[in-house]
Amino acid sequence: RISETDYRFMVDIEHLKTPLFDLLSKIESSVEIVNKKDPSRRAPAHSTMKGKVWSQYSLVDYKPVKELSGSFEVKNRRLYLMELTFGGLKCNGYIDLVKPYKLDLSVDLLNVEMDDFLNFWSSNARYESAGAVSGEIKASGTLDNLALKGSLESRNGFVQKLDYDV
Repeated sequence: RISETDYRFMVDIEHLKTPLFDLLSKIESSVEIVNKKDPSRRAPAHSTMKGKVWSQYSLVDYKPVKELSGSFEVKNRRLYLMELTFGGLKCNGYIDLVKPYKLDLSVDLLNVEMDDFLNFWSSNARYESAGAVSGEIKASGTLDNLALKGSLESRNGFVQKLDYDV
């Protein structure tokens, strides 16, 4: 706790094994709690949390990646992500923090390695591949009824025996 309304968090992650990768990183965040009083004074004050998050020394599968950075806001039971970037991904949008967990997110991909892209979508099935993927994927709906829409591009690569050169 820095002050009555300001907080600072730090997490030191050593070999967090996820279904997609092994992560090492130092992640920090600063959070400010903003209380807005209702002018009618009949309703309680509304709290909003505004924060920034960033990382240092990040390795994914023992390889350096572009660090995590971005900002967020929590208000009215919703988490808003503003330009959250990590590696070749940039995310913005919102996720509700209560059921049915509505969301509206946009994820931009910038030269994501084909191996990493395929690994994410194929539940660790490994494909021999090369190249990079760029584009946008939009996710909306609820966690149990998710709609995905996207536009992706990949040039000069291969997946298994399928070569492509555009």
